[in-house]
Formats: sequence, structure tokens, C-alpha cells
Amino acid sequence: MDYEIFELGSVTLQSGVTLPHAFLAFKTYGTLNQDKSNVVVYPTAFGDTQDTSTPEALATSLQALPRA
Repeated sequence: MDYEIFELGSVTLQSGVTLPHAFLAFKTYGTLNQDKSNVVVYPTAFGDTQDTSTPEALATSLQALPRA
């Protein structure tokens, strides 16, 4: 397994539906700086791919995102 899991427990959505045993799977790259300002949260649905297996693949996916 090349990712980590954060267990959320039961999560109640705005609709009132509860997701039992919810979790987030995530990967980290690099090092968090002291003021923690270098974090990028990138849900896989944004790039319609889960290929973030390398920093290069993640960078390619991030470049494809629309700019605000």
C-alpha cells in the first residue's frame, strides 16, 4: 500500500445521510515547511485520474487545473 488512511468514523452529510466507517486515503510528497504553507490538497476527482503515483504525475495533473 503506497498511501495512508485517515479514519473519519461515521460522518453525517448535509442531507442527513450517515456514512458509516468513512475514511480518507492520501499520499504525501516532500516536506511540510515550518509555517505549513506549502500544502496542496488535490482530490482525484479534480483531474479525473488517480495517477498521482509520482511527484511528476501529480505536477502534470495540477498543471491541467483551471486557474481562478
